[in-house]
Amino acid sequence: MNQAVATIRGKIGVQRPRVEPEILTIREVAQLLRVSVSTIYKLARDRHIPASKIGKHWRFSRRDLDEWVHRAGCVR
Repeated sequence: MNQAVATIRGKIGVQRPRVEPEILTIREVAQLLRVSVSTIYKLARDRHIPASKIGKHWRFSRRDLDEWVHRAGCVR
């Protein structure tokens, strides 16, 4: 596809399917669970929520979070 066609499609609002990221940040998890960022930091630090620390940054697997939420009984 040439650049002109791609530009026109972009301007007329052709929507691409939204792909949810598999790895989430602290802020994304806080928004997803509707709690504060500080709560997510505390849960991750205390190992109450599935998380990995990479350097100084926490990262969360969407799949692990989904399983954790269902196991915890937050969603029925």
